[in-house]
Amino acid sequence: MADNRPSTVSSELEIEHGLCLLLKTDQHTFLLDTGASDVFVRNAARLHLDLKEVDYVFLSHAHADHTGGLKAFLEINHRAKIIASPHVLDRSCFSTRRGGLRPIGIPLDLTPWMDRFVPVEDALRLDEAFFYACTSTQFASPLANRHLWMDSGQGREKDDFSHELVACFGTDDAFVFTGCAHKGLLNILDRYRDRLQHVPKWVVGGFHLLDSTNEDRYETDEELREIAREMNRTYSKTDFTTGHCTGDHSFSILTATFGNQIDLLEVGKHVVYEGRF
Repeated sequence: MADNRPSTVSSELEIEHGLCLLLKTDQHTFLLDTGASDVFVRNAARLHLDLKEVDYVFLSHAHADHTGGLKAFLEINHRAKIIASPHVLDRSCFSTRRGGLRPIGIPLDLTPWMDRFVPVEDALRLDEAFFYACTSTQFASPLANRHLWMDSGQGREKDDFSHELVACFGTDDAFVFTGCAHKGLLNILDRYRDRLQHVPKWVVGGFHLLDSTNEDRYETDEELREIAREMNRTYSKTDFTTGHCTGDHSFSILTATFGNQIDLLEVGKHVVYEGRF
């Protein structure tokens, strides 16, 4: 319901630098992140989606482009639980140096809603859903992470992304939501295989593979191709949908190597997932 790229579904749907998806299973309705503002609320109304039906909000991490719409949601929905790392609360001072130093932490004091907060330190099984923190370091983390900082009371230091969680839904043919994948897409999937002993059917979210500019250099084309080759080697039966923090050039390199098993996320896109919940 919120993403960076324009919708081919409807010209009335708004876009922003943020990410928000709505997932309906046989048992529950999940809001996956809340975008950067209340854009997703207006888009939900245009798509005839009732946000009062949401049972759980999942916050993939504490950055404002994924949590900025939370206040607007809580004003509409008075019962949904909020699933997030406890570090969303105790390390709320986040910033970026990209485009000049500025704060990017969650723009909301969650104290009034603590009774609705479900903290996940390492892992949590919740009916058809499983939430976990990525601890794998088998593969490199995205180079754009170097711009991201946190302050946990000891002064500014590099963000360790201990506030980042992954959400997966279903059983052997699971749906995985990566958020921004700051820990690295391949690390997230490596940890998934280690925990669940199989590969997912579908992976959706940002991969934090930004396009290089004259001022900032990130993954080279060869490094992007190596990521895609690893996707081919290990996840040849997995479909990928990415948007938000995956750049257009990065996407083109991934698809040229990985093939048509990867496509673009866009606002208003509706997909019927046939996995078992």
